[in-house]
Amino acid sequence: EQSGRRFVRLAVLSGVAGLGNALVMAVASHTVSSGEATHRRLALFVLAVIIYVIAERGVVRGSAREIEQVVHHLRMQLLDRVRNADYAALGRLQPAEAYAAVTRDTQANSQAATALTLASQAAILLFFTLIYLLWLSPLEFAVLAVTGALLAIFTSWRTTQDRAALDSAVGHERM
Repeated sequence: EQSGRRFVRLAVLSGVAGLGNALVMAVASHTVSSGEATHRRLALFVLAVIIYVIAERGVVRGSAREIEQVVHHLRMQLLDRVRNADYAALGRLQPAEAYAAVTRDTQANSQAATALTLASQAAILLFFTLIYLLWLSPLEFAVLAVTGALLAIFTSWRTTQDRAALDSAVGHERM
């Protein structure tokens, strides 16, 4: 339950950071398009930046805390397994090898979680940016959506081609 609340808090902070960033862009683009730089717009811009920075800082700190708790939990599970393992099998391992395996695996999990956190933040930011673009110009949004879809199709096709070539090359090496 506590973890669920923390997840909701991070999601809300990510949303607020995304909205803050969209507000920064909205104020800036409206000021540029209208040619009027007023004190009110400056105040809105500064407020939007402050909202974004505070929310983003909360997301980064909260994400780091969550990641470290998950990694700690994984380490404890792994150490419990080692403690309950067959001592004869463990005796064949070099202590440095066992320590390196535990450290390497938990560091890989931590790095993957960090990358996933950054990717999810980028996705939320992209979502709100696209909503803003849709609001500004549905036609430009449609062009961007079609271009994005074509790029996704091309990337998928290219990845399939690269995998097939790699599988073919690896297959020839094994023969």
